[in-house]
Amino acid sequence: RLAPYWNVLWSIGSENGNLIRLPHELLPHALFPAEKAAAWYNHWGDFIGRTDPYGRLRTYGDAGKQPLMVTTTYNNVIVTQDPRDYRKNDPDAYYQAMNDFGEHFWRYGRPVVIGEMTAGTGGHYDLERRLYWIGFVSGCMMGRADRHFAPVVDGKLLESEKFNVAGDPPIYADLKRMADFILGQDIPFWRMRPADELLDSSGSMVYCLAARDEVYLLYFVHGGQVSLSVPQSEYTWFCPSSGKIRETGSVAAGTASFTAPDGEDWVLLLRC
Repeated sequence: RLAPYWNVLWSIGSENGNLIRLPHELLPHALFPAEKAAAWYNHWGDFIGRTDPYGRLRTYGDAGKQPLMVTTTYNNVIVTQDPRDYRKNDPDAYYQAMNDFGEHFWRYGRPVVIGEMTAGTGGHYDLERRLYWIGFVSGCMMGRADRHFAPVVDGKLLESEKFNVAGDPPIYADLKRMADFILGQDIPFWRMRPADELLDSSGSMVYCLAARDEVYLLYFVHGGQVSLSVPQSEYTWFCPSSGKIRETGSVAAGTASFTAPDGEDWVLLLRC
C-alpha cells in the first residue's frame, strides 16, 4: 500500500458532504456538525501525511461546499459532486450551474474534480459533451458517472444496452476528440483561468478560459455571438462533435466579434 507508485493519491472517506448538518431535511440522518466531521478527517489527513514516506497527495471524497473540509491543508485536490440545485428539465440551467460550480471552487486555488457530473444526463450524449467542455473552460476536471456495474451484456456495454446505443456510447469518442484537440493545439490550460468577464456575449451562452494576452479558449454551448478585446491573434474554429477544424484566420488588435458557424456547440481558440 505504501509502495512508491507515482500515480496514487489518498482518498480519505467518501460522501463527506453528507456528514454535516444540512440546512434542510434532505438527509435527516446527517447528525454531525461540520466542525466534528472536519476534525475527524483532519486527524486522518495528518496521520497519513506523517505515515506515508512518499508524500502523496490527499483528498477528501466529496467535500461538497464545506469550507472546513475544502480549505484544510490535508485536502490537496478538491473532489466534489455535481451541483444539485438546477432545474432538472432545463439543459441551459444545468450548463450554467456547472459553470458557476467550477468558478465557485476556483477561488480556493486547488485542482478540482467534479465526480458523477453526468449522473443526470440519462443517455443525452450531446448534453454530456457540452458539460465536459463547460467544465474544462470553467477550470475543473470531470469524472464520468460509472454505469458499467456489469461490464458487458450480450457483447455490449451495460450503458449501451440501457440507452439503446449501437456500439459504444458516443461520449467516449467526443472525449477523445476533446483531448486530441487540447493536446494537438498545445493549449497551456494549466496556466489559464476562467475569464467570462472578458466577454460581451449579448445573451449567448459562451464561456472562456484564458491566459490574458496569450491564449483564449471560448466554448459556445449552442452557437451565438461574442465580442472581446484581444491583441492581434490567430483564430481556429473547432467542431467538438466531429473533431474537425472548420476555419482558421487572424484578427487585428482591438475589440473583435465572433459568430459561431451554426447553432450547435463550437470551440474558438485565439492565440496571440
